[in-house]
Amino acid sequence: MLNKTDIQTKTSTVFHELEKEIDSTQKEATKVLRIHHGKFRFHMNEGTMDSEDYLKSEKAWDNIDQKLKTLKHIKLILEKYRNVSGVVEESEALDKELLNYSNIATQKELHNIAELFTDYRTRFAIENSDVDELIKLKIKSKTNSQFIKETFIKACQNLDASIFEPLIDEDQYFEELDKYRFLQSMKTQFDYLKGEGIKEVKLVMGKCEMCFIGAKVHEFYVKPNIGKPAFSYNIQEENGEIKDIFRCNLSSGYGRAAREDRDPDITYINYD
Repeated sequence: MLNKTDIQTKTSTVFHELEKEIDSTQKEATKVLRIHHGKFRFHMNEGTMDSEDYLKSEKAWDNIDQKLKTLKHIKLILEKYRNVSGVVEESEALDKELLNYSNIATQKELHNIAELFTDYRTRFAIENSDVDELIKLKIKSKTNSQFIKETFIKACQNLDASIFEPLIDEDQYFEELDKYRFLQSMKTQFDYLKGEGIKEVKLVMGKCEMCFIGAKVHEFYVKPNIGKPAFSYNIQEENGEIKDIFRCNLSSGYGRAAREDRDPDITYINYD
């Protein structure tokens, strides 16, 4: 187990990384705002405030401004639980607060903001835990299930199965596949997408329209709701515990794409 000195050192490291990210984001935001002000004055004079150029500039500013505000808010939350020695106290309360903000952002479809809260929540959960114990986690409680689900989603968004690998037990089965076959199925579809030049995908919540009609489905797109999902997963839960994770090939995103008669952005891989 990590001793108090190790935890203090690792906590300080995360704080330092957060401060560096705030600083770099602040510098980037200053540049974006300067450009946006210039475009605002130009398009205001030209009467073209609805132009694609201005709207794109406005979106860029909104995104970087939201990111900076979120990072600063995360710092305030972390400082609230950090004592004079630099050690995080009430780690469970810290974890819960970061999770709550992540959930709120997800509900509002502010997925970039949700990812920031989840990222720092995950880093603190790992830094302040014995890594060996984390790897041995089983799906036994609602808290662990929530963390495992969030980690799985993050692995999908980043097209990196290794993020999820430590949280699967050796004797655990998803999609009727053992640990290594399930991870390989993830890696196969991720590698295919990365081979097409795709670096990440975006989460959109959909619904199953076939096997478990109405059940929530996590759909992942190159561009949200454009064409078919790159892939979709049904995460089955019962009494706060994850029972299974499996691909869904007939979620609402596929149905919408068919109704709109839209071709997918790429030719997606087929599985047996």
